Amino acid sequence: MRNRFTGDDEAGYGTAFRDIIFTLFAVIAAIVVILLLLPKQPKQADDLARHARGNIRVEIRWPDRQDTDIDIWGQAPNQRPVGYSNKNGPILSLVRDDLGNYADVTDLNYEVMFSRGLPKGEWTFNVQWFSNPAQVKSVDVEVIITITKNDKIGSKSRPKQIVATTVKLTHVGQEVTVIRFKLNKRGDIIRNSMTTLFKPLRSAPPPNRPHLE
Repeated sequence: MRNRFTGDDEAGYGTAFRDIIFTLFAVIAAIVVILLLLPKQPKQADDLARHARGNIRVEIRWPDRQDTDIDIWGQAPNQRPVGYSNKNGPILSLVRDDLGNYADVTDLNYEVMFSRGLPKGEWTFNVQWFSNPAQVKSVDVEVIITITKNDKIGSKSRPKQIVATTVKLTHVGQEVTVIRFKLNKRGDIIRNSMTTLFKPLRSAPPPNRPHLE
């Protein structure tokens, strides 16, 4: 009688074991190849926002992990205000609209807006407290605004910081003008044009435009 644990049966078991190992390695190799061939995932919105180019760049930050929604509003000369309900205009664009903790994979509370071009005239930038799920009594909002005249790729132009301040908001719905200033045709700030005199943007009417025949 043949021993059931020796001879041909033992050889068969060895062959089956090698086949299983070979198949397992083949599956792992196939998975690795598929992962390598997949397109790279796009950068996170926060990372894109931080590296977005623009002639005028407005950044706001408020306490991380705090479930409050603060918004940037901006207005270029003779243009409709840009903010969460009108994110893109001919000159200004809201790159990152941060809603606090809602639909956010990071702890960072950060918004950024930038302009394409430096047309002459008055510019206005506001911050507004939209919502307060965290039920905090006030929010300190850090605001940084920079101007870069030459926005070409490879340009050696350095951003010039014109505003670095903290605005305290004390209630939902409050809108504060951080800065208003006028640029000349060279893109320089006109002396004595900078002010914080309030100008509403969130509910501002469309600018008056000349009638074109």
